[in-house]
Amino acid sequence: MESRKVQLVGGATFSVSLPKAWAQRVGLKPSSLLYMLEQDDGSLIVYPGRPPMERRELTITTTPGEKASLLSRKIVAAYLDGYDVIRIQSKGRLTYEQLKEIDDFVKRMSGLEVVEESAEGVTINALVKISDFPVERGFQRAHLITLLMFKEALSALEKGDVELAKSVVLRDGDVDRIYFLVARQLRAAISSPSVAKALGVDAAEAVDYLIAIKRVEDAADSVENVANMVESLHRSGVAIPPRLLSDLLAVGEASLSAYDKGVRSFLLKDPVLADEALDARINVERLRCQVEGSLAEQSQLLALHAGVILINLRNVAYHGGDIAEVAINRAIRSRQAELNR
Repeated sequence: MESRKVQLVGGATFSVSLPKAWAQRVGLKPSSLLYMLEQDDGSLIVYPGRPPMERRELTITTTPGEKASLLSRKIVAAYLDGYDVIRIQSKGRLTYEQLKEIDDFVKRMSGLEVVEESAEGVTINALVKISDFPVERGFQRAHLITLLMFKEALSALEKGDVELAKSVVLRDGDVDRIYFLVARQLRAAISSPSVAKALGVDAAEAVDYLIAIKRVEDAADSVENVANMVESLHRSGVAIPPRLLSDLLAVGEASLSAYDKGVRSFLLKDPVLADEALDARINVERLRCQVEGSLAEQSQLLALHAGVILINLRNVAYHGGDIAEVAINRAIRSRQAELNR
């Protein structure tokens, strides 16, 4: 770390000299423009000659022989890394499978459009700026959709309502879209102080939110699995006996409570509520073990479906517990910040 003395110039202006080696390395010249960003701790970040929130572009090169699934993963990685313009350029004609993956990607994400397209390439433009969508609002929205999905999945399970189960599966796509958008923001905030400041979070909070919203998305996936099993049971013509159904619903209700407490403890930074969520997760595991022991009495097909439902109901509580653990970390850090003021 280098130190510099503050100079008073012209009786009114404070001046600090820049390290010569750094200035040469970034190509500074007389009249070069610098951008400065003040941090919450009073420090100042200096950006050499470029706006801190400039648009970023990336070109992904592919070939007709590259697997469409691999190309799709590269595009998702570029999106999550915060690129505003993603160009896919092929050394030959893009295959049908590759074009379908690109089209599916654009439809799955929020605020994307194809602005240029040819036989050999596609250009995707992000219409939503990283700083346009509040992180906490996105997190809460994903949680509320997941909560609704869970309640409807339990209702579909209880009544054997296939149409309701199908609507649960559809809503999982909404949670995925929010997750990818918020994850994109948070990854940018972790790597860029200017983005973090625009979003109103610091790097530590960004990491916490990134962990938490991934667990919300995981919970939605588990709920989707439950809904899929309801559909599968209907197609197979298999009914769950009343006693087993009651036990599964009891696990589901306990898991729902544990998950909701975990998320609320995160938003409120409440360590007591977080501890309750973790205790509730232990209770869900105890209930799961009891129900699992009774599956041996069922037919193989029913036991298979009920087992998948049971483990996914349990998983939601575990995801809520993971969020609760992050909530305790947030609470301690928040308390320490208050003491340091």
